[in-house]
Amino acid sequence: AEDGIRDVERSRGLGDVYKRQGKGRGRAALSGEGPRAEHMPMKLITGAPGSGKTHRLASEIRRRLAGGASPYMILATTFSRQAAREIAQRVGGDVSVRTIHGMAYWLIRLARQARGEKVPQVLSSEEALALMRRAAKEVGVRFVEPRQAWQDMERIRARGGGYAALHPQEQRIIERYFRILKAENRIDFTGLLETCSRELEDPELRRFLKGIHVFVDEGQDINPVSYTHLTLP
Repeated sequence: AEDGIRDVERSRGLGDVYKRQGKGRGRAALSGEGPRAEHMPMKLITGAPGSGKTHRLASEIRRRLAGGASPYMILATTFSRQAAREIAQRVGGDVSVRTIHGMAYWLIRLARQARGEKVPQVLSSEEALALMRRAAKEVGVRFVEPRQAWQDMERIRARGGGYAALHPQEQRIIERYFRILKAENRIDFTGLLETCSRELEDPELRRFLKGIHVFVDEGQDINPVSYTHLTLP
């Protein structure tokens, strides 16, 4: 191992890495290739905080560029704007670096614009909570706190599953929340990931993305919702 970093896995795809290593298996950086990364080589790099994982990722991107790879065929992504800016600085601004949600919104825009459809408005967390309050008011629910309904909804969406275990009144609020989003062409942060995954079922979009090299920093934060669109299926 160099500088406390080691390559611990070469698998057939991000799905294998996620299932075998688990979300909490240390600080990690993932690098791989799309558009069907589950059938392509994938490398998982682990190391303690400050050991140089991001530096390693940036070095690999620069190596690809030096080897003749087009900057337009390389995409780096991470979980915060600050981390995205850091990676962009390290690779000299030559490639596209987006947050996970920014990457999802980019893919949604591509798909919607190609079909001549309006791009949805993205809600901040505060705006999404305000919309949940509005939904509670519209359905006349008084004894469920909108913030609790929003938190329960986000928890279920992050891990996957349904809302049957929630109180019926809480389910009514959440159902109304989604109806408002759809009627007004709005989307929340988790919805970006969910919608992106659905858009990636389009064969034409997948063909457009073919051959793109995808690099993911802070891979330990990947969950079942976010990892789906990182594989560019």
